[in-house]
Amino acid sequence: MQQTYDEYADLVAGGIRNLTRPGKATEIHLFGDIPSKKNRYSPTKGGMHKGKELKEELDALEEQIPGDMRDLCLQHPDIVVEFAVKNRRKDRDGMLATLLDVLVACKVITDDSINSCNGTVLILPAKLIETHMSDYARIWVYPR
Repeated sequence: MQQTYDEYADLVAGGIRNLTRPGKATEIHLFGDIPSKKNRYSPTKGGMHKGKELKEELDALEEQIPGDMRDLCLQHPDIVVEFAVKNRRKDRDGMLATLLDVLVACKVITDDSINSCNGTVLILPAKLIETHMSDYARIWVYPR
């Protein structure tokens, strides 16, 4: 039987849970552009500064984190990420860094350093979507 891509993504995410630890994952959907922050900071006297446009993009992502996920301060969760994008030239590792920063800003995870976030982090193959659709990310978080 042929699986759809979404069935495959769900199967892989569930397989990670079964391999790492039992428990229920929380699935988070974030819609809109997920920027790569590389080369998007401006130098100032005090160091580097986020521009207004980047800050607005990050704020829009942070607003989508469900209230029940905020302030969990998870340590070493397993995280599975799937990106759906219109542009195949997007920078996946830059987008992952942005997502981790959003999870830290909303206190879903304590920190994105190895000291606090050393669970399995898996990036599924990106899904290419139609140009009339909005980019999005699906994130499965498996707490310890």
